[in-house]
Amino acid sequence: MPPRVRRSASGALLLLLGGCAAALGQDVSAGFDLSPGVLGYSAPVAATPAGPKTVVSLPGGATGRGSFASATFGWSATGCPGAVKLKFYRGQDGMLIGERGPFDVTNPLVPAGTGLIAIQTVALDPPVDGVEAGDLVAITSLTSCGTPVWLEPPPRPLPTLPPWSFVHAGDVSSFAVAPVTSNFLFVFVSARGVAAPVTSVPTLTPWAVAFMTGLLAFVGFRLSRR
Repeated sequence: MPPRVRRSASGALLLLLGGCAAALGQDVSAGFDLSPGVLGYSAPVAATPAGPKTVVSLPGGATGRGSFASATFGWSATGCPGAVKLKFYRGQDGMLIGERGPFDVTNPLVPAGTGLIAIQTVALDPPVDGVEAGDLVAITSLTSCGTPVWLEPPPRPLPTLPPWSFVHAGDVSSFAVAPVTSNFLFVFVSARGVAAPVTSVPTLTPWAVAFMTGLLAFVGFRLSRR
């Protein structure tokens, strides 16, 4: 093929492929964090049941597909080594898709609402991959040093909704097991990361279709003359 034709065909194909390139999403998130004017600190999760406990909020599922690289949670005490584990479940089916930790709580206590809490951000290493829209993040207390904390949600519409959070006894691998207690509050734990690439397919105008048809016919003609 003569160089000029080769360059023309290559340029057109690059334009077409560029329009079909995968666009990387900005972020994906799940769970609940302190949000001024929306969510406020409420109280520590009750000390019962004694020992490790796992708290799951059913609302707050992942906003899309992707992976989680960091998480933020609230804790009722500080100076707590190896006290926290974070868990990730497939939607409301309760299947564990990953967990990270234990994590230390080292940040100072800060005023929140009518009490004091430690707000800790941790890296999820390695990131939790394969997240699907609706997947849930949960928090597990492993020691007697502090507990997770509740966030007060916005006013609930009537009629009263089902419980939003469940407390399970132990370091559970599935929250499909019966909870010990339930609550109408959210637990303070959230995760963030990168959304999965989304492939975009361009819509060609009639002029673009005609141009591509003519270009391909011209390239075919020149090839047939070689």
